[in-house]
Amino acid sequence: MVSSSGEHGLLGEIDEEKTGNGNIVYKDGFTATTVSPKEFLELTSGLNVSAHIREIDNSSIFCLMSVL
Repeated sequence: MVSSSGEHGLLGEIDEEKTGNGNIVYKDGFTATTVSPKEFLELTSGLNVSAHIREIDNSSIFCLMSVL
């Protein structure tokens, strides 16, 4: 049986009225958002790593990092 993270108390209840446009808003006030591959690479630019972004099936983005 597959269970959701919410069933284990890991995530709160989603506020459906406020969720949208790349943001998931929870009723406890936590907001999850997305960044583009370009924005993610900008976030890693200050680290001592080489970062490469790979997008799979237009839905999942993975970042491969190697320490320089």
